[in-house]
Amino acid sequence: MSPPLVSAEALCQDAEQQSGLDNWGDRRFIEPLQIYLDSLAASAQLHDRGRKVAAANITRLLKNRLYIQRELHKGLLHR
Repeated sequence: MSPPLVSAEALCQDAEQQSGLDNWGDRRFIEPLQIYLDSLAASAQLHDRGRKVAAANITRLLKNRLYIQRELHKGLLHR
């Protein structure tokens, strides 16, 4: 088994730092994200570079969620 990628919470913290945003909306995605990360570590047989690329891609997706959440919040405020 490969070493763990990183935790879902750590990736969320990275996304928050990189985007400057922290409003996730509904956080029920955290547990399924952790299951996905655990699955990658257990079965994808990623080397160090692969783990870094996977973490960077997931962080990018998490930042997109933060940006979308910001836009949704703006839309609600301006109605």
